[in-house]
Amino acid sequence: MRSAVINLNKPSGITSQEAVTRVKRLFKAGKAGHCGTLDPYATGVLLICLNRATRLADYFQSRPKKYKAVLKLGETTDTQDAFGKLIEKTDSDDLANLDDNDIRNAVMSFVGKIHQTPPMFSALKKEGTPLYKFARKGIVVERMARQVEISSISIESIQVPFVTFTVECSKGTYIRTLCDDIGLKLGVGGHLKSLVRSAVGDFTVQSAVNIEQLGDANLIALNEALDFLKICRLPNEPQAPLNEPLTLFKGPLAKILNGVQIPLDLSFFKRPPDEGEVFQLQAPNGSFLGIGRLVDGQIKVEKLILDN
Repeated sequence: MRSAVINLNKPSGITSQEAVTRVKRLFKAGKAGHCGTLDPYATGVLLICLNRATRLADYFQSRPKKYKAVLKLGETTDTQDAFGKLIEKTDSDDLANLDDNDIRNAVMSFVGKIHQTPPMFSALKKEGTPLYKFARKGIVVERMARQVEISSISIESIQVPFVTFTVECSKGTYIRTLCDDIGLKLGVGGHLKSLVRSAVGDFTVQSAVNIEQLGDANLIALNEALDFLKICRLPNEPQAPLNEPLTLFKGPLAKILNGVQIPLDLSFFKRPPDEGEVFQLQAPNGSFLGIGRLVDGQIKVEKLILDN
């Protein structure tokens, strides 16, 4: 089968890797991988790359994310979510004294660039071992705080102890940790009650497909999946089909396919790229070739993919 991307609506109760395995088996793909872990209980957008598209996962993973979360105040757990061990509980009188404005101000104070310490119960690796494997043995390892960006937060409702909000954020943001930090700021603790990933870039949960409904019609071609990138369409030239020896090609296409950098030609672009910017490489007929990057005024091939 061809390389493609799937916008899966991951169900609750399975890991992201289990979802990948099901999709890989369904399409009989040689390779498959996801573009950013969703916790087992979380639902929503899980982008899955098939075959050579797995080489492009980083480009999708770097796209901004949008989530709908429910925070429960007053209870702190070791996993920062509803499925961990309760380690601290705030008196109900203290919760009753919380003012909606105080809650709103605490939540909104996290908008912008912030530093988060990744939770121990996460897939992040320490010397090749996922942190959750240490956590299950009761081992706490040192983690460096990382800068992430919360672009926006919109509070939908406050019904203590529950706060429902949507958040737009960068790659690497842990919504569990955000909820834990909000609880700490309010002095009552808190954890993530439920989570839906509603968007990854332009891929939305409304257009995502349930596993039971997946079929060939849900395979997204790479040029369509990467339409957030500018396009470099190489000019027409005497050429042979892409499965012929590269020595039969002439001009820019031949050089690109052989990994040779070529000078920037603005006629190849509808919108010129900036220095260091990545973009789609397309054949003269619009078929997807791979990913290029502008380096010192030269078009450099970053990923070459020829099977679409």
